[in-house]
Amino acid sequence: MSNETKKITPPNRLKRKVGSGGIPLVRIERAESLVEDSDIGFGEYVEEQILILDGHMNAFNGESALSDKGRLELTKPVMTLKAHGAMFGYKIISNVAHEILNLLETSNTLNVDLLEILGAFKTALRVIVKQEIKSTDSVAAEKILHEINHACTRYFAKYNG
Repeated sequence: MSNETKKITPPNRLKRKVGSGGIPLVRIERAESLVEDSDIGFGEYVEEQILILDGHMNAFNGESALSDKGRLELTKPVMTLKAHGAMFGYKIISNVAHEILNLLETSNTLNVDLLEILGAFKTALRVIVKQEIKSTDSVAAEKILHEINHACTRYFAKYNG
């Protein structure tokens, strides 16, 4: 008996069924350019997420403790905007949503101050989309991010500090 190992390659049945080949490079490039250059419908999508956030904010009465379910309901539309903002060329939306996510993840209570910050977030989103502020380099983008950041910092100092 020999100590040699024999390699056995199983048949590739899937490849036999579908064949080989690929997607022509021209189609790939065309699809990539559509994704990169298109912002079709993103404004409506942002507005949908704002309405979802609004609905969850309105469900709270006065000051109340944030349950895990309540936190999830508030963070989900913000998380969605954070994920999709940069993908659709709105890096500023991702950055602003990131700040709000940090705030929501550490807050234990939904109070008037938190609702005001969420209101400012919604207003900022509408301004960003209306004025088509896409990068984080413009003066308007820096101002928006600065104000949201400072509002969150003040909230942290007041309630978590």
